[in-house]
Amino acid sequence: MLFLGLLKDSPKHGYQIKKESVVIMSTFAGMDTDSIYYPLQSMERRGLIAKTRVPQKRRPQRYVYRITDKGRARFKELLSNSILKIDRPYFSFDLSLYFIKNIPRKLTQHNLKARARLLNHLKRNLLKAAAAHKKSPLSLRLILEHNLKLLEAEIKFLFSLQGQL
Repeated sequence: MLFLGLLKDSPKHGYQIKKESVVIMSTFAGMDTDSIYYPLQSMERRGLIAKTRVPQKRRPQRYVYRITDKGRARFKELLSNSILKIDRPYFSFDLSLYFIKNIPRKLTQHNLKARARLLNHLKRNLLKAAAAHKKSPLSLRLILEHNLKLLEAEIKFLFSLQGQL
């Protein structure tokens, strides 16, 4: 979905795709994209994108990728499905809660406070990012707001949990 979405606006060469995807993935997904060329080749084989060779002076040739009609349809499908998909964001934390009785109470309290501090640090960083992106596209502002609301709910839950233990 990421690559198709980037190509939907305009054709791009591999380096542009890599650069833009790294920004998106590291900012919003906490991930990095090691290699973009395998997924691009796979999408090309499936007819979702097309590649054109662009000769370069004094540089190796570049390939420019563009989305096809089939790719646009697939992007629309992936985007629609993604909006409706409900993923559990904190599975490892929930698993810890399931077995929490196996950790001494004092250590549990300490770890919950430490988690809250980490989340508050992340919240401060998101607030700074939101302030820096006030004039950014609506989509970016919505992502920041969504992540901020999730963090606030998690922090509130942690304080409630500490009171219950």
